[in-house]
Amino acid sequence: CNENVCPVNGGWSAPGEWSACSAACGGGTQSPAPANGGADCSGEASETQACNENVCPVHGGWSAPGEWSACSATCGGGTQSRSKICNNPAPANGGADCSGPASETQACNENVCPVNGGWSAPGEWSACSAACGGGTQSRSKICNSPAPANGGADCSGNEDACHCNNLLSLGCWRDEFSRAIDGGIRLRGDWEACRAYALARGWNIFAIQYGNECFTSANPNYQRYGRSGDCRDGRGGGWANDVYMIQCNGK
Repeated sequence: CNENVCPVNGGWSAPGEWSACSAACGGGTQSPAPANGGADCSGEASETQACNENVCPVHGGWSAPGEWSACSATCGGGTQSRSKICNNPAPANGGADCSGPASETQACNENVCPVNGGWSAPGEWSACSAACGGGTQSRSKICNSPAPANGGADCSGNEDACHCNNLLSLGCWRDEFSRAIDGGIRLRGDWEACRAYALARGWNIFAIQYGNECFTSANPNYQRYGRSGDCRDGRGGGWANDVYMIQCNGK
């Protein structure tokens, strides 16, 4: 009797190997696979557990770059730079730092610089336009030191001019006890040397005594000059000095 085959209820085998974790970091799951071809087990066919719960590394990323700095030159070529920060995100948990430099440079203001013109040394004075009574003389310059270029400004004015041969004779100065012009300096030299000495100091009066004794002064207030028949080429008589007023301080 009861020769029918008995039913066999399924039973769980020993668990297989754990499957691969569902996440490399930050927490995932894994379970064993069913095995041995038996009937399905009752209950859950798998179980899970937490794994790889270590904190994930965060690799650094660059922020947007800042503003360009001012150019190092206004013309002729300069450089400017801008920086960025490794905070987008900042590296954490052993993550890699940002790669590459934290700043960059570029050329700027490469336009050619303007060159403003400058005068050369002046040439020689021209001959005086009059031998006596006052004339003019001039000298020229060239705008080539440097020449203007690239939109630079030209030189202003191109000629120096001055009066010449315009000494005014005040007559003779009486050779009295002091034998000197008020506040003056007495020199020995020829007429031209005396005139040049006065000119160089901006003095406008000088006197010649005995043809070679020079008196110069910055004080034009003379009370003792006059004209006399005794004054002959700076020599003789009680009136011994030829006194001149320089009407131009140019050279």
